[in-house]
Amino acid sequence: MTRKRVDSWSIVHIITQLELGGAQLATFSQVANSQLPWQTRHLLFGPGGLLGYEAKQLEGVETKELLHLRRPISPINDLRALIEIVFELKAIARQTQGRLVVHTHSSKGGILGRLGAKLAGADIILHSIHGFGHCHQSSSILRNILWAAEKFASLFTDGFTADSQANIVQGIEEGLIGKEPARVVYCPVDRSFFSVRDPESVGCTRLRENLGISRDSKVVLNVSCLKPQKDLSTYLRVAQRVLMTEPEVVFLLAGDGTLRECLEEEAKALGIADSMRFLGWRRDIPELLSLSDVFVLTSLWEGLPQSFGQAMASGLPIVATRVDGAPEAIVHGVNGFLFAPKDVGALAHGVLKLVQDSSMRELMGKNGKERAKKFSLENTISNLDEFYRAVVH
Repeated sequence: MTRKRVDSWSIVHIITQLELGGAQLATFSQVANSQLPWQTRHLLFGPGGLLGYEAKQLEGVETKELLHLRRPISPINDLRALIEIVFELKAIARQTQGRLVVHTHSSKGGILGRLGAKLAGADIILHSIHGFGHCHQSSSILRNILWAAEKFASLFTDGFTADSQANIVQGIEEGLIGKEPARVVYCPVDRSFFSVRDPESVGCTRLRENLGISRDSKVVLNVSCLKPQKDLSTYLRVAQRVLMTEPEVVFLLAGDGTLRECLEEEAKALGIADSMRFLGWRRDIPELLSLSDVFVLTSLWEGLPQSFGQAMASGLPIVATRVDGAPEAIVHGVNGFLFAPKDVGALAHGVLKLVQDSSMRELMGKNGKERAKKFSLENTISNLDEFYRAVVH
């Protein structure tokens, strides 16, 4: 039997799917930018995400697409995914002959990835919490099953990171985090990429023209995966309420997903289709932020969305729901407004105040840029590496 090299560590990140979302971009950043001298770096992920090709281009990172690691619950398929994970982890361990750290992300990838790591004999098993989806399942039976799966996986987890302090507190209260080390590692934002905001630039002018937005129209932006968590029906009803008073405002929705067709039909039914732009997945988020006046997020739950840091770095005030880690980014009345989920009237009132008051937008945007510093890429990776050193060495 080959003895492991105790001075040599390899790290394997596992995530369910590389769609264009905050948890996925955070995983990308962590695997690519950690400054520890890992012997090898690996990223395992399921098929179907837009970032799969880009993952394969990451310098110094070995990637593997797992055929059966998919989001829908399927006992047979999930068993196959577990077998794939165990096989790949054992192969990596044989290849490197060093000690193995497995760092999992997302609910499905987190449960199957941690179980697979245990079965494969990983030396350290870590998990990142990007919000707790099980709490918001409509079926109490499914909710309890998913909690039990999270609880089981926590029994062989050596440490946790989370997008927000709120998620760590919730994990402790629900018995999912015990005495293991747990640390907040915010989703990183490359502020240099988002901080140059010039609505009058040639690029923004051209983008306005392409989107059919007049020079004088105020623009409200939402960046979301089109799934139930984001409660985009509330966003549409907020738009309807705002348009009753300010009919020239244009509402953008950047993102895609299974709910797109339903949302487009709902916009027509609400009579706001002409003021809505369904943009699909976009890679020009900095430009969209630059031409926008207000950023809105209507989620039912979150860890702490990366889009908050991006909007703040861009100097945009934010109107959002007061869920999970939102108050760690947004101070009500300072760099935005926070309201209860589904409170259409309050959310619309916050948007209207900002649309109608340029001085308030400017002040809140300036405050947001200052608060964005704690979400910088440098701070996040330094914090993550401190956590790795604490649990690995």
